[in-house]
Amino acid sequence: MPQSKLCTAAEVSKQIMDAAIQAVKTEEMSQRSAAKSYGVSRSTLRNRLQNRHTGHQGGQTKFSPRMETELVELLKACCDMRIPLNRYHCYQLFSQLAVELGLPNTACNAQSFRSFLDRHDEISLRITHASNRKQDREWTAEVCEEYISKLQKLYDEGFLNTPEQVWNLDETAFDTTNLFDRVVGRKGMKQIPSQYNGTAKECVTVLPCGNAAGLQLKPLALYSGKLHLKSRLEDTFNMCYHAVNESGYMDQLIFANYIKEVVFPEIAAGTKDTLLSHLVMLWFRTDGFPQEFAFNAGTNLKSGFAQCGLFPFNPDMIRKTVKPYTDPSVLQRGIRQVQSEINHDKLVEVLRAEYGITDADGLQAPKKKRLGKNTMLRLKAGALITSDEMVAEIKAESARKKAVQAAAKAAKPSRAPKRKAPEPEPVLEPPGKKASKATTKKPRRK
Repeated sequence: MPQSKLCTAAEVSKQIMDAAIQAVKTEEMSQRSAAKSYGVSRSTLRNRLQNRHTGHQGGQTKFSPRMETELVELLKACCDMRIPLNRYHCYQLFSQLAVELGLPNTACNAQSFRSFLDRHDEISLRITHASNRKQDREWTAEVCEEYISKLQKLYDEGFLNTPEQVWNLDETAFDTTNLFDRVVGRKGMKQIPSQYNGTAKECVTVLPCGNAAGLQLKPLALYSGKLHLKSRLEDTFNMCYHAVNESGYMDQLIFANYIKEVVFPEIAAGTKDTLLSHLVMLWFRTDGFPQEFAFNAGTNLKSGFAQCGLFPFNPDMIRKTVKPYTDPSVLQRGIRQVQSEINHDKLVEVLRAEYGITDADGLQAPKKKRLGKNTMLRLKAGALITSDEMVAEIKAESARKKAVQAAAKAAKPSRAPKRKAPEPEPVLEPPGKKASKATTKKPRRK
């Protein structure tokens, strides 16, 4: 005989209340006798019979469960479309929805927003990374099929059979003008892309290189500018190369130098044993390396090659990387932007009343902090350099400058001391002429 499942206290109480309600509805008992027989509250039994207070007991939510489910689906859709909403956007959304529904309480604060996230396990606050909408829209289904055809040709010729032969250089530009934000996204996602319009004014390009066997080479960090800054290479432990150009984006000269000096020697080695001597210690836990910076990227590299469909070669996996909301050939949409007229009169009144600010002089700009002294170095175009190489180059450059200054100082002729000008000789009066005396004019009498 199968055992019956144990019920919780809440379920037992609900069953007893349902039995009491059924006894009253079938006219077997009165409300008083049913409450006494089943051991339930007579007022609660009366409310249940009149369909009063049948909802969830305790603090009530602002929106109904169905409405909250629709809000969760909206937040997940915004996250999938790479326009995630942060907490302040959600405050405005929830407040506006409460106004349209005619609810008495339309305010939304941090506590109610946190409670909303706790009630729904499929969403949470995540960190975003900037993604250029213009560049995302360039990856279309047509371009993807052209890319797959080229890889298919390499696969047929046997170039994608061995993981040690499959190398990938992933050039990524990080926009320094767009700040990171905490937004609502799907729980479990490691990266939440957030698109922005326009082009980046300042960016840092990172070029890592690795193969499908899980081997990682020294990455390249490319900055915008003309001079190499020593502070950028501090605490890098000679584990990355540093380069500069005017734009901060990869150009042909720097890319060719990286391929020639870093990638080609590793590919020409051919075996895993010789590759390990040139690998970055950052990617492997080795003796004598700081524990807080060490991690193993071999597993991540293998998983990355598999998820993007490169090794093992999978055209269907590559086609999934094309998103319909970023491909203009699949979906065309136009978003109407409305700019409201902002009146700052109320803000001025609050500043005058609360802080006593009567004019613009009361609003003082924050003082600028002076940056620390930094050492700069000018190298030839396309040069790659590490931290130790930059320190040695700075010392050599300083020694050269001192030698030039010492040579210039030694080449200057010694100057003779300045002579004093001769004193003028006294002028002699000619003989027979009396020396003129100074006379003063007397004032006239009136």
